[in-house]
Amino acid sequence: MSHHFAKPENALRKALDLVKVKKDDAALRILHSMLLSRRYRIWQQTHEQIMLLYVQLAVDNRKNAKDGLLQYRNICQAANVESLEKVIKEFMRLAEAKATDAQAASSEADALAEGNVPVNIIPEPLDESIGYRPEVVHYFVPGVGGEDEMDRNKRQIVTPWLKYLWDTYRTVLDVMRNNAHLDKLYHKTVRKALAYCTTHVRTSEFRRLCEIMRIHLNAIVTYQGQPNSVDISNPETLQAYLRTRFAQLECASTLDLWQEAYRIIEDIHELLLRSKINVGLDQSLLSTYYQKLELIFWKSSNPLFHTYCVDKRYQFALSQKADPKEISELADRLIVATLSIRRSARSDSARTAFLDGQDQKNLRLSSMLGFLGPPSRTRMMARIEKEGILAHASPIAKSAFALMSDGRPRSPYVLSKEARPLLETVAAQPHLAQYAPNLTKAILLIVLQQCARVYKVLRLESFMKLLPADIAPDDVERLVILWVKEQLIRVRVDHIQRRLAFDTDPMAEAPFMEQLPKLSSSLQTCVDLIHPTDPAEKELQRMQIFQLVKQGMDHEHRDVFIRTQVIEKRKQENELAAQRREYDERVREQQRKQKKMEEEQARLQEEKLRREREREERIEKERIRAANLAAIEKLKAAAAAAGGGQTTVGSRKIIETLEEDYENVDREKLLEAQSEVATQEQRAKERKLKDDFKRLDYTARALRLEERPLLIEQYDKQRIADQAYYDEQWQKHVAAHRARHEENVADRERLARMATFRDRFYANIMERRTRIHQEAVDAYEAAVHEKEQERAAELKRLAAEEAERERLAEEENRRRLAEEEADRERQAKVEAVKAEKERAERERREALDRQAELQRKREAEVESRKRAAASAAAGAPSAPADAAPAGAWRRAEPVRPAEATRRPEPEQRAWRRNDDGPRRPPAAAGGAGARDFGNLRSTDANASSADAGGSQAPRLKLAGKGTSGTSWRDREAAKKNAQPEDANDRAR
Repeated sequence: MSHHFAKPENALRKALDLVKVKKDDAALRILHSMLLSRRYRIWQQTHEQIMLLYVQLAVDNRKNAKDGLLQYRNICQAANVESLEKVIKEFMRLAEAKATDAQAASSEADALAEGNVPVNIIPEPLDESIGYRPEVVHYFVPGVGGEDEMDRNKRQIVTPWLKYLWDTYRTVLDVMRNNAHLDKLYHKTVRKALAYCTTHVRTSEFRRLCEIMRIHLNAIVTYQGQPNSVDISNPETLQAYLRTRFAQLECASTLDLWQEAYRIIEDIHELLLRSKINVGLDQSLLSTYYQKLELIFWKSSNPLFHTYCVDKRYQFALSQKADPKEISELADRLIVATLSIRRSARSDSARTAFLDGQDQKNLRLSSMLGFLGPPSRTRMMARIEKEGILAHASPIAKSAFALMSDGRPRSPYVLSKEARPLLETVAAQPHLAQYAPNLTKAILLIVLQQCARVYKVLRLESFMKLLPADIAPDDVERLVILWVKEQLIRVRVDHIQRRLAFDTDPMAEAPFMEQLPKLSSSLQTCVDLIHPTDPAEKELQRMQIFQLVKQGMDHEHRDVFIRTQVIEKRKQENELAAQRREYDERVREQQRKQKKMEEEQARLQEEKLRREREREERIEKERIRAANLAAIEKLKAAAAAAGGGQTTVGSRKIIETLEEDYENVDREKLLEAQSEVATQEQRAKERKLKDDFKRLDYTARALRLEERPLLIEQYDKQRIADQAYYDEQWQKHVAAHRARHEENVADRERLARMATFRDRFYANIMERRTRIHQEAVDAYEAAVHEKEQERAAELKRLAAEEAERERLAEEENRRRLAEEEADRERQAKVEAVKAEKERAERERREALDRQAELQRKREAEVESRKRAAASAAAGAPSAPADAAPAGAWRRAEPVRPAEATRRPEPEQRAWRRNDDGPRRPPAAAGGAGARDFGNLRSTDANASSADAGGSQAPRLKLAGKGTSGTSWRDREAAKKNAQPEDANDRAR
């Protein structure tokens, strides 16, 4: 079905009409096709109304509106971005309202379920992957556990809308990404999504949200400089993104997603590195950031970095001149946290839970967090002493630091005695209570180390009395084994004799370290005894050695300095190489993540399509099953109705066969079974009717034979009783009628004197009503008459207007016909004049042709005469031999050459075509010919002028004399005189 509309308003109107008749899907399809159309790419106010209706229908039907929002973003990107913001806010508001309503409905259903009240569950599919038939309705059954019912209510009512709300947030974030105009709304939406994840404990959605935000940030950095893109180097924009990442970090700590929190820390570090201006950052933001890091590192069992985060907060508090109480609490926390760090026998760097204990990763993490140098407990202890942190601390922290400072050996009994009240005080302080367990373990380690220095063997009972706090023996043993494994102490637990044995390792380190120095000293003593040395010689050797050392000191210093420079240079090169490797690794990791994400998206899309197909197939099968079951039930009901509540054996067998294989039943089988069941029931009904008729005949005959005497006897008794009852009722009727008649007579006599007044009152009433009726009739007739007059006047006016319109139309028609007739006459005149001109032109050309032909003939005759006269004047001897006799001109004219008697055909055609007369002959033709042609031309000109001026015939001016001056008669006489000579000549 095509959905093409001339205007967006038509699409909106059609969609509203469909919504009124409860066809939301069709309305949604119409609006979607309108948004996808390429004809409506210029924003109008109607587009906003269409989008508001589109998102409302999408939310009501839980449809994805991403395509529509993306198309609307393209439409209003350059014209009105505020409209897109309004639509997005409305979209989120509707989705959030639906989720809130679903939660309220679920709470109400839970309350009803707790009271064992029947609850109708919403008959909707909960998820794409759950095959839930809409026609199935669940009821709460008393006696079933309420917890299961509550879970089901939540799964069926709340979960679909929560998933749709998450899809809404994700769609909105994709639409608003990398858009400077919508950046504020983007951050608000992210915070809403984070609140959604925190409130409903949605860990998978939170991970997906973090990944989406990471992709959006990479897109912002990649497409810097494009129109409407976000400028990440702007300090305000940077602070907004940092605030959002801090909120994201807080959500991760709330959900206990420490791995994701570490990735967020990396994102914040990269965000700070990409920005060019960091001095404008709010210190309170960084303080909050390190406060969240405290919690993250504490939850991840990394007390070392936790301590450094407390130190950062302490530095911020000092720089901002915070409240002295706050500074004191932070100093206490810093000191106690430092003391709670467990010592390490291998290095000063603490091993972290999620960094695999690698010092290089510790350095990288410390550089990400802005810590100077590799973190260690020793450095922090030295810094506490040197920078006066103890001056801001409370007496509790000072006493703890004095008790556990390094290099201060104490008696284990004294240490344990002083530590017990200290630990109790620390546990009682709200801001220090979290460090009490770790501080107890650290003091216990110190006590054990002091015992190792004092004792070689110590009974377990005595050692348990030295514990600084109440710790279970199993926990103590577990800690001792852990410290031995980490080489913090050398001790062996002897459970048989219940004692602790210190330095029991036969391969102890200290004796082996002293063996070589002792051996060297003993050998040197032996050498001195065997070969005693002169003291003067020994002093001389000693002075020589000092002189050599002094001479080589400068060279040694120079070598050391050069080596130091080389080491520093290599260190810098290694650091640069490490940074490059780190950057390359980060790029490769990002590419791997991008590729993995694309593959995951493709897989999810394919999985979604597969689930959709399976769901459609499942729904289709369920529909077919439901239709088959409904048809079978209908067939069963029809069979039962036809059988009067009972079904025949054949019909029951047919129905049972259909019920056993109802999934594979098609329409033909149903129709065949229906026909067969109808036939069975009809036959059974006919048999039953026949049996009933037969049974009724015999029964009725026997009953009638038996009841006949009884009916006769009953009739006689009834007749006697009826007669007695009739007589009694008749007497009562007569008595009542007589009494009523007497009462009526008395009333008549009593009321007879009121007859005159009644008649008079009746007459007055009738007279007044008659008068009122007559007045009403007169008024009605007057109104009717007035209406008729008005109607007649109106009809007359309408008739006049109609006549006037007809007159005007007739006049217009006559005027139009007259104009058409005048046009036809004018056209006819024009055509007649044109035809006349053509006829005159044709006649003129024909006359010119005739004149030209006549002129040619005359010219030929004149030329022949001239030649004859010229021959006669020259004499007979000079005549040519082939000359004709003098009298032969009448019989045969001298033949002129073709070129003399006739002009060339092209000239004739040119003359006839151009209509400008014959062309002038060449000069060799003689002067007479030229004059004749000149006369002819003048004649043609006169003829043309005459033809143009009137209808006169053309006139020719003929030449009567030749060039010799003799007349025509003279030439004839000369020819006659010359004839004898010609005859004599012929005779000779």
